[in-house]
Amino acid sequence: MWSFARTDRRLAPQRGEGKSLLLALTIAVTTVALGLMVLDQARLSPAEIRHGLERDLTRFAKPVSKADQEAVEARARVALRQFPLESQAVSLLAVSRQSKGRLRDADQLFSAAWALSHRNSEADLWLFQRAMSSGRFADGFLHADSLLRRERGVRELMYPTLLGALNDPKAMEPLVDRLRNKPGWRSSFFALGFAGPAPQRAAAILWALQDSGSPASKDEVEAYLNSLVARKLYEEAYVGWTLFLPGAELAKITGVHDGGFSGLETFAPFGWRIESGQGGGATVELEGPGDGGALKVVRFGGTTQFFARQLLVLAPGAYQITVRTRADGEASPGVLEWALFCAEDDSVLARTPVRARPGAWSGLALSFRVPPQGCSGQVLKLLGASPGSAAEPSIWFDDLALTQSGLN
Repeated sequence: MWSFARTDRRLAPQRGEGKSLLLALTIAVTTVALGLMVLDQARLSPAEIRHGLERDLTRFAKPVSKADQEAVEARARVALRQFPLESQAVSLLAVSRQSKGRLRDADQLFSAAWALSHRNSEADLWLFQRAMSSGRFADGFLHADSLLRRERGVRELMYPTLLGALNDPKAMEPLVDRLRNKPGWRSSFFALGFAGPAPQRAAAILWALQDSGSPASKDEVEAYLNSLVARKLYEEAYVGWTLFLPGAELAKITGVHDGGFSGLETFAPFGWRIESGQGGGATVELEGPGDGGALKVVRFGGTTQFFARQLLVLAPGAYQITVRTRADGEASPGVLEWALFCAEDDSVLARTPVRARPGAWSGLALSFRVPPQGCSGQVLKLLGASPGSAAEPSIWFDDLALTQSGLN
């Protein structure tokens, strides 16, 4: 796009009158060439100038010759003469200095480029790296925030660096200060951090945010808890879940969350997960035969699926789950069943078919023992077992409770 002729060629000395004539002719030609160059440059719009600068910046991704460096710098200077506040042109000079190993000059030029535009990604990345390497974490996180808000493509590359900075305890406070402003990349930072090789670092930031005036969101807490469950760290997940619960909700937990099916929500993967599908539908009904709420299930089709599920974390020992059930009509026996599985390997601890009476509540019990090893997490499920008829009545459940028992 740009082509600038060099005009520093020296003429060989002449003698006599021809010397003066040739010199005058050279000056005239040079003046016209410079004028045409300026006119040509003036015809370029700011967008065209910026496109050319960006193109030149990409050239430095690979080693360039000295001649190319000089040509690129010349184009950057011409651009600055036309647009003195063009941040990309200053960045181009900075990249050229960097390629020559003149890091102090590059620092100054990148700082100047960022001062001209806080949307200069090259300047942000350079200043971020330099600040982090020198322990200036507040400055580093400032430039990281600026870059991450604009450039989604660099997030997966930068997040490990942010987490790695926590090797130095001085990095925690400035990172929390930056995150408590709820930048748009905060949730994805936690999601990737919890899924990475060092989830405890992301968890430390999450806990620090609780006291910062900008506590963790539901999505962020669930990303943390799900990451622990994915690693089969059920006990750690359970403790984390209870620490995030409000005191009033924590007081109501007696082994099973919301056993009265009153619609209480909590952080996944704990609490009830209710699902409908090809095998039937399930809903929590606050108005109906239940006392303050009940689980309603309509079974249709032969597809096996779960209608309700809850993750439990029980210590080794003997337990019993009881629940009340009733049907709106004559239900086929065994269309539903309650079952308990070990979360680690899906082995069955206990199961019992549902036998619901029409129009009247009756009790159902599920007794089981959690083994001393290999079953630190358990999953309670209400499943569609046999297909049943094409017009099965609704079946209701309420008052599900868990107690330790004397089972031997």
